[in-house]
Amino acid sequence: MKVLLIGKTGLLGSMFMKFLPGVARTTEVFALGRKELDLTDFDKIDEVLLRINPDITINCTGYTAVDDAEENMEDAMALNAEAPRLIAESCKKVGSKLIHFSTDYVFNGNNESGYEENSETNPLNNYGISKSEGEKAIMHALDDSYIIRTAWLYGPGGNNFVDTMIKLGREKNELSVVNDQFGSPTFTRDLASYVVQNFVLSDQKPGIYHLTNSGVCSWYDFAKEIFEIKSIDIDLKETTSEDFKRPAKRPRYSILKNTKLSDLRNWKEALRDYLE
Repeated sequence: MKVLLIGKTGLLGSMFMKFLPGVARTTEVFALGRKELDLTDFDKIDEVLLRINPDITINCTGYTAVDDAEENMEDAMALNAEAPRLIAESCKKVGSKLIHFSTDYVFNGNNESGYEENSETNPLNNYGISKSEGEKAIMHALDDSYIIRTAWLYGPGGNNFVDTMIKLGREKNELSVVNDQFGSPTFTRDLASYVVQNFVLSDQKPGIYHLTNSGVCSWYDFAKEIFEIKSIDIDLKETTSEDFKRPAKRPRYSILKNTKLSDLRNWKEALRDYLE
């Protein structure tokens, strides 16, 4: 079996690099970074997939600068919609299934109880629009596609909220964090390990899946837990989205309800594992 990993150096891709090699003696892994495959070079996508001819393709890349996407919609659409469409079309040519990662930001966040896999998407910002368009393009181009929506990712190998909070907590005496946006923090190790075991080494039905660590919190709750685990003494204050304005509007309740898969462990347990 040939597995193609696109985006080996990012926050999630680097974690797949820890689990994919050696998953089975019969598995051959081709891991590409931007140097090997620049997804803005659309002609290169088809060329690479036809050459490697993978059985499974995992796309961990994307335009993730949520605020910057408000002014750079063309760039966000290129990486989050057009490139995934071309990857899916190339996968169809070679008979590869595609595992692609999407986001809680495809929803507007008005539903306090959260969103199931078949809930209607209605993004609030350009980043969410680009990811939603990518989902549609993939499903239109390739029947054998697996779109995994996740949220609030953290882990080694890239910028993330946990490491940022630790850095700020050691530099500042006081910090304000929003307490009116709710979601499920997700450890990349838990996500990558589960996907390898249940989507690469096992079969699932094609479609949309929601996969996060279980439990729900606000960004304030998340930060508070980080500081408690790391024993960082800081005056942590609650603030609102209205007071902490960003260029891109965020969904208030971006809770992804998992109705198809077994749950990942609670976010507090996963966070403690990462930090300790």
